[in-house]
This record gives sequence, C-alpha cells and structure tokens, in this order.
Amino acid sequence: VVSKPLPSNASIILTVSDCVSESSLIIDVNIIPLNQNPPVLDLNGDSEPGTGFATIFVERGPPIPIVSTNLTITDADSDCLELTSLDVWMSSSPHDGDQESIYLPDDQSLPSAINITQLTPHRLTLEGVASFPYYRMALVALMYSNAADEPNASDRIITFVAHQYHLSSSPAMTTITLDPINDQSPRILSNPPDENSFVTYAEGTTCFRLAPNAVIEDMDSFDT
Repeated sequence: VVSKPLPSNASIILTVSDCVSESSLIIDVNIIPLNQNPPVLDLNGDSEPGTGFATIFVERGPPIPIVSTNLTITDADSDCLELTSLDVWMSSSPHDGDQESIYLPDDQSLPSAINITQLTPHRLTLEGVASFPYYRMALVALMYSNAADEPNASDRIITFVAHQYHLSSSPAMTTITLDPINDQSPRILSNPPDENSFVTYAEGTTCFRLAPNAVIEDMDSFDT
C-alpha cells in the first residue's frame, strides 16, 4: 500500500487450472492517484514575492528571456517530481502580429526527454515526461522578440501552465513592458495632412500668416 502512488499502468494475470489444462486472463489496471497536489510554477523564484515575473523589452533591442533564472518548479508530493507537459502562450492580444513571438532560439537545445511544438508565434507547448530540473532548463531557454518598427507600447502577458498527468498548476504569468525609443524625426505639416502649402502675397499687404494651420507631429507618441 502506497499513500501517494505514481500514475502508472499494471497488469494482473489470473490463471486457473484443473490439473489437465489451464487458462489465463490478463486484467489491465490504470492507477490514478486521488490525493496528489498539483505542481507549482514560480517564475521569479523563491526570493521574490508571488509567482509572476516582470521584465522590459526595449524597442529594436535583442530578444529577452521570459522567466527568471531563479525559476522554481515544486510539488508537495515528493514522490512525483516530474511534468508531462507545459503550455506557454501570450494571453494578451499579440499587438504586433507575427512581428512578435515567444520561441526557442535555434542555438538552444532542449533535454532529450522534452519536445517543443510551436503552435503559433505566440503559443508553444513543451511535452514529454521529464524531471522538474529538465523543464526548468527548457523554460529558461525560451525568449521573447519583437521586430516591429514602432511596436505597440501595451504590456504583454505570457501565461504558463504546467501539467502533471491528470493535474495542472495554477497559471503563472510574465509581464513584459515595452520601452519605446525616440527614433523618428519630427515633421512640420504646413497644411495638414499635406506637408506643403501655397500662399499668395498681394503687394501692399502689411503682414499675413504663412501657415495658419501648421502642426508639428512625431510618430513617437511618447515624445511630443
């Protein structure tokens, strides 16, 4: 009798005999634990409060990790320290479409027991029965990138859910704040929406406005 059995399959063979011949019956048993606790994802590690992680992506900057290197995966059931799969997706709308993504870089590899499926640029799945340390290695390798010339400045929310056979963790979330840069030159529109305007000067006129409707605009909306 095990108080917290691991999920597994077993076969029981029943054999009957009348001293002349015998017959056997195989019964397959699927063991499903009832009292296991789900795994817990802590994206920022034990030293920080909560289970979420926050980071900053600078416009036109290099890709950034989406979890802390202090990430932990724990489970109160010490008899089962493995995951079967893990889902990762951008739960806020992908504001910049396919120009932004969460992914595993080409120069990174996963433990052999784990496979990655890139479902969309904004969603992926890690699959395979593997230990917590292996899944931790896989998560630390994942990156966020945004190639948009003028990315939407809204925060990005990335959600993580770990699965352990019939159990699933509570969602843990990473918040990515986009830091825009001032890379657009301002321009003068003398006759919006046109840049140029034409005026007529009449001889004898003392003064007049050259561009009464002129505006100055900057595509970097944070710098006006």
